[in-house]
Amino acid sequence: MELDAINKMYGLAEESFRAAEATWSTAFEAAQRTSETRLWWDFEDAAWQAYGAADAVRQAAWQFRSGLTAQSRRQVRDRVLSKPVEPFNPPEPSSPTTA
Repeated sequence: MELDAINKMYGLAEESFRAAEATWSTAFEAAQRTSETRLWWDFEDAAWQAYGAADAVRQAAWQFRSGLTAQSRRQVRDRVLSKPVEPFNPPEPSSPTTA
């Protein structure tokens, strides 16, 4: 899977989490203000469960993204560091010219 697709997947999971958070927050506030206590608290509970599920998806997407990014980094690093290094040969100092 390409890093761009993984980043998009994580971004969508993050958006879903933020939407679930906003929905729960609204439901919580509404449940505190209404006289239809049971119905609103049932709605708040459902929103809370969705919020928790969205958080779990976001965390899973983060772990997946983090693992693949680390793997890609290691591959590039190992490839670059496996190339032979030419020894450093500083230039010979030039002799001072007399005027």
